[in-house]
Amino acid sequence: MCTQSIHIGNLDPLSFNSNHSYSQMTTINELRLGWIGLGSMGLAMALNMQRYLEEHNLAALKYHNRTMSRGDPLKELGAAPCSLEILVRQSDVIFISVMRLRFSSSAFRVQLSANRLHHEQVSDDQALHSVADRILGSGGTITGKIFVDTTTLHPSTTAFTTAGITAAGATWIAAPVFGATPVARTGQLLVAVAGPAPAVTLISPFLESAIARRVLTAGDEPAQALLLKTTSNFIGAGLMYLLSEAHTLAEKASLPASGLEALVEHNFGAYARHVLSGRGPGAGFGLGARDEGCGARAEHCGGCRGAVEGG
Repeated sequence: MCTQSIHIGNLDPLSFNSNHSYSQMTTINELRLGWIGLGSMGLAMALNMQRYLEEHNLAALKYHNRTMSRGDPLKELGAAPCSLEILVRQSDVIFISVMRLRFSSSAFRVQLSANRLHHEQVSDDQALHSVADRILGSGGTITGKIFVDTTTLHPSTTAFTTAGITAAGATWIAAPVFGATPVARTGQLLVAVAGPAPAVTLISPFLESAIARRVLTAGDEPAQALLLKTTSNFIGAGLMYLLSEAHTLAEKASLPASGLEALVEHNFGAYARHVLSGRGPGAGFGLGARDEGCGARAEHCGGCRGAVEGG
């Protein structure tokens, strides 16, 4: 049992939504947390979450991963390994961090039927589909539960997944993160969060205390958080393009690279300096290109065409 009560302002979870049951969510210490997905980012975030729970005498984190041995460091900290089905049944708030999906330009479709989510798209990884399908078909009710997805996906995927989870009586919150694994280990990620405001308020203390240096609220619709993330991808891609042009100009004009790098750092900030030097703080070219691809497709859905991706 928990021994410390941490109240969340004047929030009354019972008034959250007339279609949901939050009778056991009046204080943080009554929430049971679960974590699905222990890739490099997921494990780093989950470790910080378990440390936070232990420090505040809260119920241990339950976790599940396709390869359960990935969770051994969590188990050493007191977290509890379990099947996905048991985790969903015995948790009130479930965080999800799965491998990113690679989208092609081909259309994908989602079909909602009998409380199951069928998601077909051209992809080399159906991780999110598998997780969502197992959640919806886990055999027990998920009414009143909150799912927090930290994965970077196409906004349309988030919208469809939200529809399936909401139809089953639960709440889906999108919380994509900005930063690479080393930043995640220090609990200093930037997080964009979107979903029903009372649910966001309920889970924000966990984000702010264990995962993020700052939480940015993007709106009431989960897909809005992914739109904010893909907008950031455009800014990053555009910055890379401009800085590469500046570097080429400096080289042709015989301007020392060190001078250009100093200018960028002191006039445009450390982030631009890191992009110019190629040393951070992103997650590498491959994942960066994948994220920018999501942004390009989101832009096309909005009827726009950008110079960075369009040539």
